[in-house]
Amino acid sequence: MDNRSLSYLTQRKVIGFLGIFLPLLSVLSSYPAHWFDGWWYSISITYYQSPVMAIVLGVVSLFLFTYKGYDMADKIINRVSAAAALAVVVFPCYPTFNDSPSTFVLIYEKVGIFQLEPYNSEVFHTIAASALFLSFALNLIINFAKCNSKVQKMYYRISGALIILLLIGIIVLNIYAPQYVIFDEFGILFLFGLAWLVKGKTFQNETSKSVTR
Repeated sequence: MDNRSLSYLTQRKVIGFLGIFLPLLSVLSSYPAHWFDGWWYSISITYYQSPVMAIVLGVVSLFLFTYKGYDMADKIINRVSAAAALAVVVFPCYPTFNDSPSTFVLIYEKVGIFQLEPYNSEVFHTIAASALFLSFALNLIINFAKCNSKVQKMYYRISGALIILLLIGIIVLNIYAPQYVIFDEFGILFLFGLAWLVKGKTFQNETSKSVTR
């Protein structure tokens, strides 16, 4: 296998592992500092407890920006994912589950690099997060499914469809039960990460590895 092939496989594995471990690392690193109610409702909220989410998403964004892909659709979707991942960090969320003024509101009058009011930052954050998860699904359904294996093609399409269903679930849960949003996020990132690991031939032996679509 040439160096270019190894580079592709390595990139895919790194993206996959980062996606799978992002939720767990974010929550575990945030637990010691859980200073306001609902800190665990969403991975996005851990932004205020620990730098892990920002760091991991920043690295994921970098890898997706530098991932060359095979055709224009591949490049475009990965660039959108990269930009959306970066925007999720640049525009922090606002924990809207609390109906009354909370400790959060008293401390954070302005948030993010652009120092926006929390409510305004939340708008951009929601758009970015939705675009990120949707681009994950489209990447699996459109790009990953171009592979030669019928089994993998079906796997990628099912995983992409599940991500879309979980994204719809997040929208519903944000309205009726925000405390469960994090479980849908766990599911989306697991499906995303696992698909990249499969694409990176992580579960194949060395003799059978070759970089294909």
